[in-house]
This record gives sequence, structure tokens and C-alpha cells, in this order.
Amino acid sequence: MAESKTMSFYLSSAAQGYLAWAVKWLKTSQSGAVDEALRRLVEEHMVNGAVYTSWNKVAHALKHVPGNWDGFEELEEDTDVLLTALESPVTDQPILGWLEVEVRDSYGQFDTCYFDAQGRGTSIRDWLPPELHPIAPTREGIAVPVAVLAYIPPER
Repeated sequence: MAESKTMSFYLSSAAQGYLAWAVKWLKTSQSGAVDEALRRLVEEHMVNGAVYTSWNKVAHALKHVPGNWDGFEELEEDTDVLLTALESPVTDQPILGWLEVEVRDSYGQFDTCYFDAQGRGTSIRDWLPPELHPIAPTREGIAVPVAVLAYIPPER
């Protein structure tokens, strides 16, 4: 029988509390439409595990998501983005509840977004709540909570 190896990581009590709050928030009657919207979006709009949308739609959706999202403002000239699972550079496993924002580059490909709406360099630690810093990846990039999917209108 092959031996299986498991990897684990430390979650501070603050991080555990934040994750518990996030799960509870997604299941409350206050956000009762969230679960249904997430299911619908995943079924209708996920292509190979990604959602194609725009920067401004994500920025607008973040206004409905608890947390401080200053700097992620709508742009005068909108740009295409791809939301995909945020993966840990250590384990290559998705980080539950978070999506990475990739933007279309000048070659028409999507790549990790290293800049905020004002064009300043940023890192993922600028976007994750302080409680999640202990498990934040070390590579740079912008991440948003999965909950934004519930507030991005489906393409018609």
C-alpha cells in the first residue's frame, strides 16, 4: 500500500475566526442569494475553472463584500480580467475562498495583475485582510474573495 503524505499549514486564531465568519456570512439569510448566485455563476460562466469578466465589474462587486477594498476602484477605461482560483506557491493548492485577478496583457493573454487601479505596484498582502496574512502566498498578485462572484451580473 502506498504511503500518502499530507501537508498542513498553521492558521492563527485570527485567521480561523475570519474563515469561520466568511463561511457563516455566505450561509446567512442576509446573503441568502449568494449561494444560488455562486452556483449559477460556476455553472454558466466558469470556463476551465475561470470567470471572464471586467475590472469594473469586479470593482463594483467588491462594494458589496465586507472588507476594505480601497484602491480597487472602477477605471475610466475598463479592461478584461480573468478570475481564477488563487493557489499557494508552496503547495500549489487553491486557497479556499479567494480568487486571483489576471488581466489581459498587450499580447491578448491573461497574466497575474501586479498593479492596482492607479497603476501602483502592489502585492497580495495589500489585498488580503490582515487576519489572512499568515497563509497569504508570497508571490505578488491581486486577490479578491470568492463572494464577488455573487455580485457580478451574468453576461447576456
